[in-house]
Amino acid sequence: SEFSTNQHAVIAEHSPYIGVMRSIIAHRASLAAGGGPFALPHVTIGVFLVDQPTHHLSLGATRRSHLPLHRNEGWLLPEGADGVCEYDNPLEVVTVSVAGALLREAGGDGGAVVPVVGPLDPLLTQMALSADRFAAGGTLYAETMAHALAAHLVAVVRPQPADLVGIDDRRLRRAIEYVRAHLGEDLSLEAMAAEAAMSGSHFAKSFKAA
Repeated sequence: SEFSTNQHAVIAEHSPYIGVMRSIIAHRASLAAGGGPFALPHVTIGVFLVDQPTHHLSLGATRRSHLPLHRNEGWLLPEGADGVCEYDNPLEVVTVSVAGALLREAGGDGGAVVPVVGPLDPLLTQMALSADRFAAGGTLYAETMAHALAAHLVAVVRPQPADLVGIDDRRLRRAIEYVRAHLGEDLSLEAMAAEAAMSGSHFAKSFKAA
């Protein structure tokens, strides 16, 4: 199966964890054609790396639906989601699970995420595709990017009104816009901090507190 409870446990055992609370699990998988049932304990982003024109999905008790997916499309599913995912071609996929505690720190609720299947937010997609490399930048960078991913996920699911954005938030948003403009590059903590006119440590603490 694609994302069964047992397979998810294996992924959790062998995948890189981001942050001291093990708040993000990022995994790249090559799966044989077929698919099967899945159960997701956390909010999960899935990005397909190949076209899947025959992709079918059912969530919970909903009817099986034909939902073709192109490369770099996928799904965003809430914590506790289960169902069946099927496809006729071998699948290359990136999955990123985000723990509820991290989402709550960012002002979100994993159980309230509305399922999305198809094109995803471009920045969220790029962050998900890069998540398995967060740890390579060191602990501070990994934790900063984990919080950045969670904060942007919350913003995608529940955009914040413009009148709630303060001075510090605007500085962090400049950093997010910088990331958006350099999606194809390897971004450093120092470059993001410079865009927000902060030191690296201040930038990391501000992102965690945002």
